[in-house]
Amino acid sequence: MSQSTTTDPLMLIPGLAPPPGVIPNFVNPYSIAPTIRGLGDLFLILICVTSILRFYTRFFVIKDHGWADYTMLAAWLGYIAYYAVSLVTFRYGAGIHQWNVPARHVILLARWGNIFEIIYSIIILLAKLSICLQLQHIFIPDHNTKRFWCLQVFIWINTSWFIACFFISIFQCNPRERIWNPTVKGTCLNYQKYILVTAIFNCTSDVLMLFFPLFSVWNLRMSMKRKIGISAIFLVGLLALTASILRVVYSVQNNGSQDATFTSVQVAICTGGEITAGIMVGNLVVLPRFFTTSRDKAKQLFSSYRFTLSSRKPKSQSDQSWPRRTPYDGLPDQQSSKALHENSMELRQSGSASNASNQTGMMMSGKFLDLRSETENSVSRSMV
Repeated sequence: MSQSTTTDPLMLIPGLAPPPGVIPNFVNPYSIAPTIRGLGDLFLILICVTSILRFYTRFFVIKDHGWADYTMLAAWLGYIAYYAVSLVTFRYGAGIHQWNVPARHVILLARWGNIFEIIYSIIILLAKLSICLQLQHIFIPDHNTKRFWCLQVFIWINTSWFIACFFISIFQCNPRERIWNPTVKGTCLNYQKYILVTAIFNCTSDVLMLFFPLFSVWNLRMSMKRKIGISAIFLVGLLALTASILRVVYSVQNNGSQDATFTSVQVAICTGGEITAGIMVGNLVVLPRFFTTSRDKAKQLFSSYRFTLSSRKPKSQSDQSWPRRTPYDGLPDQQSSKALHENSMELRQSGSASNASNQTGMMMSGKFLDLRSETENSVSRSMV
């Protein structure tokens, strides 16, 4: 143990008075941190994999990108910072009961926890804004409709709410130092009630963002198979809704609890799950195009490989003999191979007019079928 640690009196006292009969344990306390960290690692992998595939498809395959992609890219980078901050909080007792954490570590944990909350407000704002812009692009191409203006109102309400949350997280106490150091004199908001209200708001907005695309898909004129396939992508949003509901449950259950180092981690993992599901929904909308393109390239590569193998096969002796003689060459009263070739050319020329007319008819029929299927394919084209 370093000298600074031994001389700091706050390292020798627990951050919270223990329950009756419990002795503080600073050496090997019970902790849910390994489980929480494992879930955080899983969330990071899911976000990074789907984001890489999404931006590769958008920037290099489709070569068509916009604000929905830029805001989701910022949300992805924000989540990486969010994950890095979470790793720091584990060093100072996150996931451990507060009476088993030195008071100095509780102060440091609260400081990093405030940074954690600030980053969360930015990430969830960007992720939900990106999803709303995607929904507008996919389902509301006409801006002169009630649905378009309803979505605009929803976007502005969400944006205003999370901007307010951003500033509340920064200025919840006066002076700011009181956020992480309760020994500093000052005043603070009732932050536990604020967390509960935020959780309820997120739960409500997640419900609306889940049912809007599902309602839109099932009111389109397309095959049942396509409706089910598109709906399955948006049903990933159920994970975000589940995380929001769990956040409400934990917020109510832990309301008034002083064991912040333990209970706050339960709420934090729910917010991480909500962010992960939201980013994944936005990314999965693009992935069908990635898999389609990859499948086509794989088929082309396999066909090219087969052609290369077939071209390398040795020719038989009969194929190598030249010039070849037909069975009728040199026989009396029979046409030579040259005459047969000239007759076949005449037959081809005589049938060219009929073939051309048939091809024209097939092209007109194909165009008509394309026009018929354009409405059914509009959603799937927009999603990629």
